[in-house]
Amino acid sequence: MLGHTSIPCWVLFCVALAACNASPKSEPTKVARQRLTPVQIFDLRTKCQAIVDKDVEDLAIGVVGNALTAHVSSHYNPVTNHCYAEVLVTKNFGYGYPQTPGNYRSDALYDAQTKELLLHSMQESDKRTAQDFTDEHTGTIFSDYETVSRRIHLLMTQEGDWTWEQIVAVGRRRRPSAFCLGVIDFSRRNQCRYFVPSAVSSARLRHRSLS
Repeated sequence: MLGHTSIPCWVLFCVALAACNASPKSEPTKVARQRLTPVQIFDLRTKCQAIVDKDVEDLAIGVVGNALTAHVSSHYNPVTNHCYAEVLVTKNFGYGYPQTPGNYRSDALYDAQTKELLLHSMQESDKRTAQDFTDEHTGTIFSDYETVSRRIHLLMTQEGDWTWEQIVAVGRRRRPSAFCLGVIDFSRRNQCRYFVPSAVSSARLRHRSLS
């Protein structure tokens, strides 16, 4: 006959009480993203523009041959907290090189601080290709042309909590005599670069040559 060991009632009571008071494991508290003011965003975009200018001067980005024209634009994105450089390359119609198709278009997005290529799309005649170097889940860098193009546009247009017009107004108040656009056009010389906090669309570019 097996022996029987009794457990005191106070032990059972303590175990039951501990089980009742046990709470599910709480999820780690997410740190709220700091809401930047228009002044802070303007200052960060001014610094972002300086970084991109340095990248161009060091020939780290935007280097093309005579048959092509490169447009380099900067954008500090408050949503991702990154400084981006977009290099848009098209055919230089002022240079006679028939091998370059008229619809040639290469659009590359870089992390301006690390000079790392993030996204790239290219159109040449009827051929379209795209690479996404940020997607680690698919196991390949090759992606859809339209998807990559839309993502480049998104990252270069996101304004965060403030509208583009609000940040521009800050820029006009802080730098009324040097309101420059973050775009460098290699097809023109002595061109003033008027800074606008979101230089992303060719429709917004306003070139002015210096005398």
